[in-house]
Formats: sequence, C-alpha cells, structure tokens
Amino acid sequence: MIGMRKRSAVWSHFIEVNDKKARCRYCQINISFKCGSHGNLQRHMKAKHPFISIEHQQCEERQLEKESAQEQGQKATQAMRELSQPEPAQRTSEQHTVAEQPTISHYVDKPSTGRKAKQIDKQLVQMIAKGHHALRIVEEPEMKRLIQMVSHCPNYQLPCRKTVSEKILPQIYEELLAKAKRKVSESTAVCLTTDGWTSRINEHFIAVTAHLIDKNTNLCSILICCKQFSERHTSENLCNFLKEVMTEWQISHKIAAVVSDNAPNIINAVRLGEWKSIGCFAHLLNLIVQHGVAEISDVLHKVKAIVEFFQPKPTRTSKTYGCTKTTEFISPEAETRCFNPLECDI
Repeated sequence: MIGMRKRSAVWSHFIEVNDKKARCRYCQINISFKCGSHGNLQRHMKAKHPFISIEHQQCEERQLEKESAQEQGQKATQAMRELSQPEPAQRTSEQHTVAEQPTISHYVDKPSTGRKAKQIDKQLVQMIAKGHHALRIVEEPEMKRLIQMVSHCPNYQLPCRKTVSEKILPQIYEELLAKAKRKVSESTAVCLTTDGWTSRINEHFIAVTAHLIDKNTNLCSILICCKQFSERHTSENLCNFLKEVMTEWQISHKIAAVVSDNAPNIINAVRLGEWKSIGCFAHLLNLIVQHGVAEISDVLHKVKAIVEFFQPKPTRTSKTYGCTKTTEFISPEAETRCFNPLECDI
C-alpha cells in the first residue's frame, strides 16, 4: 500500500513517519492520513505552501531516477561487454552506438512529410499573392529565423494588429532606445549627419544620425532623431534644433563634426553652434553631375529620341538587325535598308 500511496506527486513533499502520519519537508509539521488517502496532505500544501508546485518536485525526482537508471544500464552493458571480450573492431562499434543515444532534438527537428510540406508551400504562395509581398521574402534572414522559431513552438498564436501596435512595438522600441543610448554614452567622440525633406502632404522633417566607434572598434550608425520641423528654416532655428537633440542624447561635449549638404542655412547653423562643418561628398558629386549633364543636353535629347523610337514597337527593333519583312516604318525608303542609330547627326 505504501508503494501505491507514494505514486502521488504530493509525497515528494512529505516524509512518512508511520502508517497514519507524515511530516512536511518545509514546516516539519506532522499531518495525519488514513487508508492511503492523501487529501489532508494536499490541503496542507495549498494552505501553507501555495507557491510550491506539487508536480515540480516529482518531475525532478523522476528525471533523476531516469538518469540513474540510464547510468546503471550503461554500466551493466559495459560490464557485459567486458565479460564477453569482443573483438576490437566490434567493441568500438558497440561503444559508438551506446554513446549516440537519441535526444529530444532527433524528434523535434525531424523532416516534415511530403504532403505537409506541400500544404505549407501552397499557403506560402497564397500569403505572397494575397498580401502583395515580394518573392524575396523567402530569402530574408529574419523571415527564415521566424519560421524556424515557430516550428519549435507549435502552440504559438500570432498577435492581433492592436497588440502589435500598442504593446509589442512600444516595448521593443524602449529596449532598442536604451541599447542605443548606452552605446552612444560609451563612445568618446560622435559625428553627426543631418538632412531635411518635405513629404507629399507638405510636411517637413529633419533627421539626425550619429556615427561612432564602439568599444569593439566597430563603426556604428544610429538614427537618433527624425522629427517634424514646422518652424522656419533659419540658421538660428536649425542650430537650436541640433542643440536639443545633442542635449537629449547627452553628446554635446562629444561632437567631432557635423556633415550636411551645401545649403547656406544649415552651414550657418553649424557655425553658430561652433561645430566643425563638413560638406556631404555625395551631395557635392551630384551637383557636379547635374552641371555636366546640362552641358550635353542636346546629345541627351537625341539619344532619348532614338530610345523612344524603338521602345513602343518591338518590330522596329528587329529592323536594326537586318529584318526587311516589316511595314512599321513611316517612309517607304526605310523598308529597303536597315535603320542604324549611329547614322543620326549627334
């Protein structure tokens, strides 16, 4: 009767004193029980120790007993092999078999069946088609990682849109913001790049990005500000805006340089703040290209006309390669010879 009585999980928290009483392992109080019933023991655990799981201890003990049984089985197998004295090659094979016992990963990561895989592939295509997603989504590393994590958590349920926008996103934002501020605070010098643009609804925004070298000597770029700027774009207002951003991130004493375009207002704003101003090389190169294109505008117009001539009707393209069986040209003379774009007066 004692063996059957101890099958209950509650006995992992009590020590049997005699046939009628058991002592609690935590408060050392003797609790009476009758005829194998352990209702008093369960009530004692719920009333006096509500934060202790009754099943947890038993699971641990069962795990220990299982590990002990496996260890004893391995020892017995090893002893039998030594008594039988097998050949060296056979002994090596048997030892290799005992060492490679299956683990939980053998069952979790086993490949899916062909039918199930086809159903998942079909659902993937439906998601891409109905959601207007790009085909490259199946090659994105974060998407692959998401699928791998979900495959190990079959009971996972996707949150609703409201939960994502009001709970999950703010939590992740706060975590990333704290991480970014910690990385900026650990740096000794910071360079800023700033630029502004106007949206389609005529709202102006200004972005500020911090560039620094972290403690592992890696170059990092962190977007520290992207706000709507409704004030006038004067040098004083832009300078005050940059000072507010620096004060918020506590980097006013770490600014090595500020990179911007060649607009006079932002250059004067950097000078008012007494920071080192560096012109954006990409913006300067763009200006040079625009001035160079203006010098060859006549050539560009002729090249554009040639492209527009061939683009609407593919039959004209075939004429370039010697095809004379076409009537798409305007003049009859054009049908007797191949059109050569190089003959145009450029």
